[in-house]
Amino acid sequence: MSASPEPAIAPLRQDLVSEFPYKHSTGEVIGRFLAGLKEQKRIWGQRVAGQGVVVPPFGYSEIDGSAAGEWVEVKSTGTVTAVAVVQQPIERLHPFAEPFAFVLVRLDGADTAMAHVVKDDLARLRVGSRVAAVWKPDGEREGSVRDISCFRVTGEPTPKAIAAGAEPMNEPPKEPVKYVQTDVHLPYHYVAGDHRARYLQALKDKRILGSKCSQTGRVLLPPMINSAESFAPADQFVDVSDKGVVTTFCIVNIPVIGRNLEIPYVAASVALDGADLSIFALIQECKPEEVRMGMRVEAVWKPDGERQGDHEDILYFRPTGEPDAPAESYINRL
Repeated sequence: MSASPEPAIAPLRQDLVSEFPYKHSTGEVIGRFLAGLKEQKRIWGQRVAGQGVVVPPFGYSEIDGSAAGEWVEVKSTGTVTAVAVVQQPIERLHPFAEPFAFVLVRLDGADTAMAHVVKDDLARLRVGSRVAAVWKPDGEREGSVRDISCFRVTGEPTPKAIAAGAEPMNEPPKEPVKYVQTDVHLPYHYVAGDHRARYLQALKDKRILGSKCSQTGRVLLPPMINSAESFAPADQFVDVSDKGVVTTFCIVNIPVIGRNLEIPYVAASVALDGADLSIFALIQECKPEEVRMGMRVEAVWKPDGERQGDHEDILYFRPTGEPDAPAESYINRL
């Protein structure tokens, strides 16, 4: 293990996206609430001990845990209780491309507020504004809170009465919407500070860099500014080996969206020689059932010219064929 001074390095910046399809099981209560939006074009709450009429309904009281009571239909008009305007929406993250506002709306007949959006007339929107739901057309509603496209500012000073001739109902549909399926798309801007930027730059150069705690002498990997154990500075950079030992592992039998890996495969924690913390890695070039705690492994790098200075510069780890490490050598490096 060798220590060497490192030249100053500017923070690294990268725009990244985390995305995956998501299927959510709604449960009986929320499922019936969503069915009411889709099939009846009505908004339902439940009467709950200590809270009044709760919209959307939970099925229980957050005050004492008791079961909710009767279903109560509330109006599709209400009063804004909180506003957050988004002036620069992010594509595929926000519901609209133009400025809009997240709002909390206490619907007429409800005692709690529900979160939604207001799209137009933002200049008039404020806490206390009267708003009304804008529904998706019949045939386009699918059992989602987005069956209400948005709320619009009405300017009405008093609650609007339910339209004459509307057929009264006692409860939402018996058959709930069982699932809500969507695509999660989360763009973000990542900034790697000094220590992490040095670590990533070192990977591009086929080096693995840790930092040494000034109080305990433990080598932290990836490098940290301060030790999470002692809180002391860890400002001495240390090269560690690209060989190490498997400390813990699991065999993955379920495909992961976005990973083109043949299952089953092994995800493991690997304590590199010269480091006191493990890193996460794939173990390949062996059968999953052959992987074990104490197994000696080595990094398989991307070829020269292909490394970008990110965690994927190490493709995976593979067995070295060396004798297993004794448990006492890695038991405190999990």
